[in-house]
Amino acid sequence: MTLDADFIEQEQESLRLAVEATGLGTWDYDPRTGEMLWDERARALFGLSPSTPMGLEDFLLRVHPRDRVKTQTLVRQALRPEGPGHFSVEYRILTTRGVRWVAANGRTFFDVEGRPTRFLGTVVDVTERVHGRIEVERALFQRARLLESMSDGFYALDAQWRLIDMNARAEQLLGVRREESVGRTFWEVFPEAHGSELEEHYRHVLEQGAPESFETLYVPWNRWFEVRAHPNEEGGFSVFFHDITEHKRERVEHERAVEVLAHGDAVFVLDHGYRFVLVNENEERLLRTRREEALGRVFWDVFPETARPDSKYWVEYHRVVEEQVPVRFDEYYAPLDLWTSVSAYPTREGGIAVFFRDVSEAKRAEQFRDRLLGIVGHDLRNPLSHISLATQLLLRQEELSEPVMSGVRRIATSAERMARMIADLLDFTRASVGGGIPLERRRMDLCDLVQATMAEFELTYPGRVLLSCARGAHAGEWDPDRLAQVVSNLVGNALAHGDAVAPVRVTVVAEGPDAVLTVCNAGTPVPPESLPHIFDPFKQAGGNGGRRGLGLGLYIVQQLVRAHGGSISVRSSEEEGTVFTVRLPRTVTAEAVASSSTV
Repeated sequence: MTLDADFIEQEQESLRLAVEATGLGTWDYDPRTGEMLWDERARALFGLSPSTPMGLEDFLLRVHPRDRVKTQTLVRQALRPEGPGHFSVEYRILTTRGVRWVAANGRTFFDVEGRPTRFLGTVVDVTERVHGRIEVERALFQRARLLESMSDGFYALDAQWRLIDMNARAEQLLGVRREESVGRTFWEVFPEAHGSELEEHYRHVLEQGAPESFETLYVPWNRWFEVRAHPNEEGGFSVFFHDITEHKRERVEHERAVEVLAHGDAVFVLDHGYRFVLVNENEERLLRTRREEALGRVFWDVFPETARPDSKYWVEYHRVVEEQVPVRFDEYYAPLDLWTSVSAYPTREGGIAVFFRDVSEAKRAEQFRDRLLGIVGHDLRNPLSHISLATQLLLRQEELSEPVMSGVRRIATSAERMARMIADLLDFTRASVGGGIPLERRRMDLCDLVQATMAEFELTYPGRVLLSCARGAHAGEWDPDRLAQVVSNLVGNALAHGDAVAPVRVTVVAEGPDAVLTVCNAGTPVPPESLPHIFDPFKQAGGNGGRRGLGLGLYIVQQLVRAHGGSISVRSSEEEGTVFTVRLPRTVTAEAVASSSTV
């Protein structure tokens, strides 16, 4: 600005009077001569004697090195015509009393040509104020760092229920972002909280003006939280919380376990030395051992018959303790003529918790069934083979009358059906209780096998079965006899239960590493409630008659496909009909070998 000398003098006088009233030090710098005048208060502030010369460079040397460049830059800017024309800064100075903080404010005056002529200002010691501000900032920083490092979630609301703060853990637990939530009301961010138990607790905190701790289920998320709410002097409140859903679930599981211990399965717990530390009432009843006779004793001493290397109890209980893994097994305990179904789990203390139940009746029923099936399957084959051989010989006799020949044909047909049923029983026995259905794999073409198998149906169902083999690789490592059994069962099932006129469509395609076989028939769809059980053993498929059997055909088909490492599925609808899809890997994998030995 450009001002005359009288105005400058008036400004100086006004400034002097103001300075004397407020206790500020003043300085007056002449940019033209470099002369810098300091009053008594300014010199005392910098620790200078009245005779110490002071120029701009002398002043800058007394500014703390870390603030020197910033202060010098602001001074130069204030002295430029295009600059702001004023100066305001806080900086540190070096004095005989140590480092002090000062606040300086100044104004530049310019002549008519825009050249600076005077640079006047004030300076005051603000050390205590700055230190106080630094302490506040440090406290705020420590608070922010503490909130960010907390494992609990935190948020704060003002008197209008607006979110004013939130830590990172709250963002994670609540699934919201801080920058999108702070400044909005609680109801805007969490509208489902209106009318909830959470709101009731928060309003109670505000009404009572006292902190409150509680557990609450936030229904929209089905999550449990432990919450501590604290009111503040401004009418709002702060909330600390953490998710206790897993803890709640563990508590429920514990309560269930206590109930099981009292009323459920037989239970006992062993320590790491296999000593009894807990026995429930059902364990006493099943194993006929009194609790007081077992507690503190070693399991192998109480039940010496189990202390053998070939005993499952010995092997599996040691595995639980040594490998810290759960196990599940069935085992027969001869001294009590008792079959037990056992589930054993490692405990945190290095011991073992055992849950078991008496399955003797079920095991005996299963053994009886398996023996019966074995007898039916094996012991009937010899007489049946004699019947079949005799009928074949009779059918070659030309001198037999037609009535007799008709009877022989009926015997032959019945013998064939019985042979199929016995073969199914044998396969069922192998699949369910044996070592699995054996396979004799060799290189073969699936299309050739399907075509040969379908030829068997051409005599009884001429023109009813249509085959489509898409281009691609259809060769694989399979058992041709067993796959022929799969194809025969699926096609026979489709002919027996599908539409009496519509054709059965069979397709073979290559899909990646697999060959896919589908068998589709029109007709009444399989009821939806029957589809999940269609491969269960001894289930008769519904339909319009057809072959009669034991209901093992589709079960055996499934087991044969699994033995090859493949899969089978079925879908059925009015529009599409009933479609069985078999997927077979063309190469032998480790999984296929394993499945063929366990089906």
